Amino acid sequence: MKFFILAGLLALTASCASNNTGRRIASEEERRDIYRIGEIKISLLKPEDFRAVYGTAWVLMDGSTQVSSDFAKMTGMNRIPDARGAFLRMHNNGRSDGYQNPDYKELGDFQADEFRSHTHSLASSIQGNYAKNDFYSGPKSGGSTTGAAGGNETRPKNITVNYYVKVSYCSGEINCL
Repeated sequence: MKFFILAGLLALTASCASNNTGRRIASEEERRDIYRIGEIKISLLKPEDFRAVYGTAWVLMDGSTQVSSDFAKMTGMNRIPDARGAFLRMHNNGRSDGYQNPDYKELGDFQADEFRSHTHSLASSIQGNYAKNDFYSGPKSGGSTTGAAGGNETRPKNITVNYYVKVSYCSGEINCL
C-alpha cells in the first residue's frame, strides 16, 4: 500500500512539473519571488523601513542608476524612472480616441507639467461720463485680463506615497518578496 501511494505521488509530481504545456517551469528562486522584475509597489513606508520588510530587490523610484540589475538587463534602462513628486500615467498602448497622451512617451519617460492651451476673455462696457472734465461722454468698450489666482502648481487632491520598483531577483534573501 505504501509503495502505491509513493508511486502515485511521484507520478503526480512528474505530471505537474511537465504539465504537457511546453512552457518553461520557473526555477525555485523565481517561484519564491511573489513580484516580478519591473513591478511597482506603492507604500507609505520610508525607504529604510521598506528595505527591512521587502529586501534589497526593490528600490525607490528616485532616478538612481541600476546598470547591473536584472531590471536593466530586461528593459535596457540603466536608470530607474524618477517618480518623486510626480503622478504615474499609464502608457497609451494603442489608445487613439482623443483621451490618449497627445505627447506619446515611451515607458519610463518623464513628462513635465503643462496647461492645455486655452483662452479667457473679459468684456466690459462703460456708459456715460467717465472722465472728470467730461472730455468724452459716450459709451466705451474695452477688454481686460483676469487676475492671478491659485497656488504654485496645478494638481488634483492627493496623498503622498512612495513608489518602489523591483530591480532584481531575491537570490536567497530571507525577507525578499
